Amino acid sequence: MLGRTLKSSEIAIIDENSSYLGVERKLLMENAGAEVARFIIQNEKELSSKIVLVFAGPGNNGGDACVAARHLAPHAKKVIVALVGSEDKIKTLEARTNLQAVKNMKITIEYFVISSISDLSKLL
Repeated sequence: MLGRTLKSSEIAIIDENSSYLGVERKLLMENAGAEVARFIIQNEKELSSKIVLVFAGPGNNGGDACVAARHLAPHAKKVIVALVGSEDKIKTLEARTNLQAVKNMKITIEYFVISSISDLSKLL
């Protein structure tokens, strides 16, 4: 039987408590993003010939998305990270750090800021 879905406020409490237990948020983000990438790598056929588009928001899920993009980069033809919103809206140090890591990988990852629906045409 599946449990109930947790609210974002409950996840935030769990994240905060994990720090007190010695598991830093940076590690939580790295593990979450790496697991997403691992799932895609294991289940997507011919990933090396495909372009992967990753949408990242300004919260910690966006940081998870950036981690996934980093891990997918060696396995895909190309990885495109689209930041939805502006960088100054990124909420946590961990998310900013992972976005910067994506930007530093400019050889294998393209990076775009999506601030309006018309910006999506940049991705085509």
